[in-house]
Amino acid sequence: MSTYRLVRKTPKPTEPRLTSGNAVAPTSAPVERELARGIERFLSKEYLRYMSINRRLRDPRDLRALAHPLRLAILEALTVRGPHTASQLGALLGESPSNCSWHLRKLAEHGFVDEAPGGTGRQRPWRATQRSLEWDADDPAPELAHASQALTRLLLDREIDRLLESQVTGPQESPAWQQASMMSQSMLWLTADELQDINTAIRAAQHSTRDRFDHPEGRPEGARLCAFVSWGIPATPSPDEGGKT
Repeated sequence: MSTYRLVRKTPKPTEPRLTSGNAVAPTSAPVERELARGIERFLSKEYLRYMSINRRLRDPRDLRALAHPLRLAILEALTVRGPHTASQLGALLGESPSNCSWHLRKLAEHGFVDEAPGGTGRQRPWRATQRSLEWDADDPAPELAHASQALTRLLLDREIDRLLESQVTGPQESPAWQQASMMSQSMLWLTADELQDINTAIRAAQHSTRDRFDHPEGRPEGARLCAFVSWGIPATPSPDEGGKT
């Protein structure tokens, strides 16, 4: 499971392919079939047991290293799909194997990925070292805060691109998937406790089927990888917009 969580200190009919930008990576049918087999082969309990559940990023150098579109795409692919070689990642993401290899080494320097068993040279697979990442959204240290905000903006841009791509490919989906897919936005008057309760409930709902990453055999027929993005925040900087504190 690939999860990115910001922490505040104060109390496609086929699956859309991952890209490092807005364009959909051209991937041949044989490559797609091989990658699909790789997902089932590598998303095993042994691989997931190896990965740490969570990592909190506290070093601005780590945040800056991750703040790159292709590196985010690579890390997501390895986390969700399991170990891949640079060549496989290149086919999946529409990038050259040499470019993927260079970015893999940079990710490895900061502990986000490492080499997986089996293969040598260009056939060497790489794996993610954690399932989810957290970083402070408002750290008092200026350098860390700046790096955190830059990574957050890049992550949100990536998710917005995914949403816009889904709007293009949506008409090709079956009626059931078109009806199931949605986007919502609300403005609510809430206390801090109520806001926390809603955020907690949404997070719990999003994690309600995460055991299917550990146990692919438990995925219902027709299940697809789906993306969720959520945030619940005060709509204005001032807590007394309505005249009350």
